[in-house]
Amino acid sequence: MRFLANFYQSISAILDLFAGDMGYCLRYNFYKFSGIKLGKSVKIFKNVMINQPYNLELGDYCSIGIGCIISAMKKIKIGRGTNLSPYCCIYDHDHVMPLKKREEFIINPVEIGSGCWVGAHSVILKGVKIGNNVTIGAGSIVTKNIPDNSIAFGVPAKVRGKNNLK
Repeated sequence: MRFLANFYQSISAILDLFAGDMGYCLRYNFYKFSGIKLGKSVKIFKNVMINQPYNLELGDYCSIGIGCIISAMKKIKIGRGTNLSPYCCIYDHDHVMPLKKREEFIINPVEIGSGCWVGAHSVILKGVKIGNNVTIGAGSIVTKNIPDNSIAFGVPAKVRGKNNLK
């Protein structure tokens, strides 16, 4: 398993050398080959790290910003038209504490709805479900579910307003 993870990261680093549409196309095809369930017109920017990509599902027209980290031990699902701004992190697991000689994890899937915007440097932790049309403010740490049409931000992120649909 470690070999496979190193292989993915090595190929990903090589693909980061390609800019623009060619880079998007190469990264799209590489990640599709590696097992991500990719919708159409997905953009994965440079320096993105995806651990266990076969446990990730990206809807149509998603965008994964520069430097994002997505670590999917069980399942992470991101809905249609959702954008992750640069340097966001999504984890569907956490370490069992206290640490033991052998790593143990608590795993709980993450789901992000359609039409969401996740601000730069935000972190989404295990077991979180974010509804549709949600805005997460930059630098937030999301530890609990966020309902549809919400604006949430802070550490930890709390719902602070509504996204109005017109």
